[in-house]
Amino acid sequence: MKKFTILNENKKKEFKYEYGCVMMYFDIPDWKNILKMIDKEDVYDEDGFGYEKDSHITLLFGLLQGIEDEEIKNMLSGIPKPFIELNEVNIFGGTEYDVVKFDITNQMLNDINSNLKTLPNTQTHPEYNPHMTICYVKPGRGVKYIQKLDKTIIIKPTKIIYSKPDKNGNKTEIDLKIW
Repeated sequence: MKKFTILNENKKKEFKYEYGCVMMYFDIPDWKNILKMIDKEDVYDEDGFGYEKDSHITLLFGLLQGIEDEEIKNMLSGIPKPFIELNEVNIFGGTEYDVVKFDITNQMLNDINSNLKTLPNTQTHPEYNPHMTICYVKPGRGVKYIQKLDKTIIIKPTKIIYSKPDKNGNKTEIDLKIW
């Protein structure tokens, strides 16, 4: 779970990360237009929520302290760079907020997740559901965004980031040349 403390309104926010994660990022040229499909009055605009500024898929959340960068790199080396198809907007419904997201069906992502789970981790969601969050909206409002896209969007990752579980939020970019 991501925890944070706000020092005060005039100072920079201090974040403390209890768990680490590995995320795959994408450069989607129309991302700003995708975000525009969400009505501003529907946005769950709490700190750390709202519109997703960076298009990404979480490969694994819940990594524990002590995992070295090289361990993550070794898990990813030799795996072909996946092509990801975005063709359906769906939601995770909730009581505090709904998550509007692209559903992702890609066996390679499931395999990567399974490999990463061999590292020390804790899981709050037993099943991995690859997705790309678009926006967090107020509860009950996500359903109006569910749709099949007229045309499939095919994307490839631009980078992978390992966010470490520490008080500084240290991150390591995994070189895509390993693919």
